[in-house]
Amino acid sequence: MKMKKPAIRVTKWLADIPVEACCSLCPNEIFRAASTGHRPEKSSYQQQLQEAFDRHVADVHKNTK
Repeated sequence: MKMKKPAIRVTKWLADIPVEACCSLCPNEIFRAASTGHRPEKSSYQQQLQEAFDRHVADVHKNTK
């Protein structure tokens, strides 16, 4: 039986900027982006969320690739 592959799912947006996401297989695992300046930057937030998700997948879903 093939296991489902985890995917990042954005759960909160600030206009067109993703600010919070979760794992599709672990909906209680929340990833939040933090502002590094006065204004949120879309690319920075996307990168932060993706990096947090990638760490989660490496730690929790090692065998689902």
